[in-house]
Amino acid sequence: MSTPQPAQHPSERAPPGRAAHRGGILIVDDNPANLFALRAVLEPLGLPIVAAKSGKEALQSLLQQDFALILMDVMMPELDGYETVSLIRQRDRSKEIPVVFVTAVASESKQVQKGYDYGAVDYVTKPFDPSSLRAKVRLLVDLSLRTERIVEERLLIDVRRQRLLGVAVTGSSGVEARRQYERLALVSWELRGPLDALESYKHQFRGIDVGDPVHALAEIQAIEDRLRAYQQRIDDLIEVSRIVRGELGELTMEAVDLAPIAEHAIDRLQSVASSGGVELVEQLDRAATANGDAPRLEQVVWNLVANAIRFSNRGAPVVTRLAPRDRDVELEVRDAGAGITAADLPTIFEWFWRALPPSPPGSRHGLGLAIVKHLVELHGGNVRAKSIGPGQGTTFTVTLPKRR
Repeated sequence: MSTPQPAQHPSERAPPGRAAHRGGILIVDDNPANLFALRAVLEPLGLPIVAAKSGKEALQSLLQQDFALILMDVMMPELDGYETVSLIRQRDRSKEIPVVFVTAVASESKQVQKGYDYGAVDYVTKPFDPSSLRAKVRLLVDLSLRTERIVEERLLIDVRRQRLLGVAVTGSSGVEARRQYERLALVSWELRGPLDALESYKHQFRGIDVGDPVHALAEIQAIEDRLRAYQQRIDDLIEVSRIVRGELGELTMEAVDLAPIAEHAIDRLQSVASSGGVELVEQLDRAATANGDAPRLEQVVWNLVANAIRFSNRGAPVVTRLAPRDRDVELEVRDAGAGITAADLPTIFEWFWRALPPSPPGSRHGLGLAIVKHLVELHGGNVRAKSIGPGQGTTFTVTLPKRR
């Protein structure tokens, strides 16, 4: 089974032209030795690196391609770092690129506030610890790319919403257009949350001193931990926006062994479960096979297990069971956590469902289960939930047609 992918409206296509090195880093310094040292430190990240020996060269590079991060020396002849960043911020195309000033310990550190006033998101001092600098750069690049991803998705959503506004709201097609418009409006609004959070995380780097590598890495790790939760929220929101736009894409249906798929999804969640004191138990029958899209089926398992971990108590197990039956295959994810009220059970697979009264701290945003339902139904299966009540845990059961 597959879903057709509609033709993309011209206004929704990416603009042509410039090279899209969006994961790349621009390093700017008038001293070749410093450029060499920065390149050597950053090359293990595996990201494209472009070096510029002056502010003018940096501006020329920005005319030719996009970057996820700029490392800028402060003291340079002709255009210094402040003046260069000021010009970068005047162009719409480059004004959102995060800039980190690289400063000397003694003389330039007093100008840190001036750097922030010119639009820098952070600064590092020379000499710097290579591992701490790499960690900081890697995370800032990741933040930049995620932010850009959200912004682009919101633009696509807004374009589609404007198109839907042109559809009459009378008649069945008009009513459906209005419903889709409302869903897109909700997704667009929800995307503001992680976008604001990612922007705030950028500014948290101001207090990290890479001259103290142990402290710096600990703080970077703490930010990374908080970002993991937002990463799934971003992925879920973008997935939902594609679904309601009718642009999820075709499923690649083939014979698949479900046990390795489930194992991989669960392995990806081991660190999350461990940090929450939750034990992941696997009861996977190797004979369970189906026809399906392996990445999408892994997404189903991931969302169900992640949801169970989120609502589980420390020390409680989350059990994933996979078994073939006469005509189908059954996947069951069971937790002993918060449970669901009888009143909420009929609505938990709706978009943006949240448990009421207030959910446990860190509760999810009501997307993962809706995505699970959508993907399972695309595979010709069904999903159901069972819970005795609050505090009694929940069992989710997915049934898929067995491979013939």
